[in-house]
Amino acid sequence: METVQHKRGYIGFAFRQSIPVMLGYIFLGIAFGLLLQNAGYSYWWAFLTSVIIYAGSMQFVLVSLLSGGAGLVYTALMTLFIN
Repeated sequence: METVQHKRGYIGFAFRQSIPVMLGYIFLGIAFGLLLQNAGYSYWWAFLTSVIIYAGSMQFVLVSLLSGGAGLVYTALMTLFIN
């Protein structure tokens, strides 16, 4: 049976190994937030789309779709084709 100390060691190792991936997501999130803000949307739109949209690249495409006034059906088809 593993002790709590061993489990903490595993968690610490996993955290250290995931730092490069987390840094990548932080910079992508900043870029998405800046893109969305330059399109004229508020900061809470970035949070909302990050929670709702599972496909990361679709978030960036959605900025241009929202700015261009695309319809829901067109947006859904684009999401299907991108994924």
